[in-house]
Amino acid sequence: MTPGKKVNGPDIKYYYLRYKYLGVRRFSIGDNVQSIAVKNILTKAGIPEKDILPINRDDLAITHPKTEKGILIAQGWFGLSPETCPLPISNLKIHPLYFGFYLNEGSWELLSKNERFIRSMKSYEPIGCRDFGSRDYLRSLGVKAYFSGCMTMTIEKRKQHPYENKTFLIDALNDVNQFIPENLRKNCVYLSQEGTFPSGVFPICDEDVEKIDAMAYERLQQLKSEATFVITSRIHTAMPCVAMGIPVVFTFTQLDNPRVSIIKNYLPMYDETTFHSINWNHPVPDTENFKKQMRQMFLYQLQRLEHRLGLRTNRLTEKEQIEAQKLIKIACDDDNSPIPKQSVHNYCKKDFLSSLFDKKKSYLLEQNKPLVLFGAGSAGKHLSKILQYFDVMPDFVCDNRAKKDNDDFCNGVPIITFDTLKNHHKNSIVFITTIKGLEPIYRQLIKNGFERDHVIKNPILIQKYAHFLVPSDTPIK
Repeated sequence: MTPGKKVNGPDIKYYYLRYKYLGVRRFSIGDNVQSIAVKNILTKAGIPEKDILPINRDDLAITHPKTEKGILIAQGWFGLSPETCPLPISNLKIHPLYFGFYLNEGSWELLSKNERFIRSMKSYEPIGCRDFGSRDYLRSLGVKAYFSGCMTMTIEKRKQHPYENKTFLIDALNDVNQFIPENLRKNCVYLSQEGTFPSGVFPICDEDVEKIDAMAYERLQQLKSEATFVITSRIHTAMPCVAMGIPVVFTFTQLDNPRVSIIKNYLPMYDETTFHSINWNHPVPDTENFKKQMRQMFLYQLQRLEHRLGLRTNRLTEKEQIEAQKLIKIACDDDNSPIPKQSVHNYCKKDFLSSLFDKKKSYLLEQNKPLVLFGAGSAGKHLSKILQYFDVMPDFVCDNRAKKDNDDFCNGVPIITFDTLKNHHKNSIVFITTIKGLEPIYRQLIKNGFERDHVIKNPILIQKYAHFLVPSDTPIK
């Protein structure tokens, strides 16, 4: 491929996302790994380092920040909450190139009602999506979209294997440990992709941003030079390892979640129920041809946007342009997917509530029976937030660890003891919000006289909405 050369036109910059985590107090180097992949592909395209700049993702919501005109490589997690990149992009100086784009399911319904968002996406179509769920959702809105894959898949394959055998477990599901073969458990390294800010200061300082960037580089180098096997639940650990030629076992609790649909193209996926059947000798998939196609499609889309902005570049030969154009057309027409087809209706208010409340429980709600969530852990807090977003306010949260009533709150909902639930709220609808303790809690409720018709145990729904981030925009009515 021919490195791009500027012939004539305006000066523009090329932006990748930087993460200042204004909405959360933890970082994930998976974000930074994606940005590393973006910088790599821009550098290899012949773009000078001085023209490749970071832009804080939260600044994209600002109409006139102090930025120069440029192209943003929109690879990463987008949506409408503080934990995601804001949409639609308001910065008029920034022109997005959507390639490796993921749109969080929590924003699907709200953005489908936003004409400005749909117009913006149509103006930059076709949209290259990181996962099949985002692709299908955009298509359901009439936006031309295709599966582009994740930029981390373009990371180069390593040329030599490590001298000693090391198995890296990076946020692997805990229960998998007992199934690891003896030859892989001899020299295990346990790491996480997330962490608290190095300085402990919130909001994050610039020095910490630099440190986290460096940590992401170091992690990639460590895996490249030391890992003979990786077990992980993290997409942006698994994908770079596959690209580098490192064997990976991917463990996850929501196997049909659209976010991880990219994994299904390359690796088997295992949850707690299938750990016993893990293929520990699964060959590393050969992704070199797909890497070549990804680079070709990306450079073709980059050149199209540059020409649109008046910058004449030659990033591909004429033959490569024809090939890339054909690849994108095939991808836009391709309807295959490793997960059930998604649309705006898959993660909407009606979908959630109808899955949660059958006719009997809906009738009870209409009769003003109290709604109690059982479990004040992370899943309980998360589901409480989703219910409130969808205009259903829980009356109480019950927790077996509570010592007394109203001593604490779960997203503004008072927490009560089990004795209070048993003695004063026997006619409530009880939604068990935990998965691991679901059956013991269910037996506890039935043993204490709660009617089965009043108890909701729906692990599939809990798993489906585990990564649903509630938008910070106006709630749906």
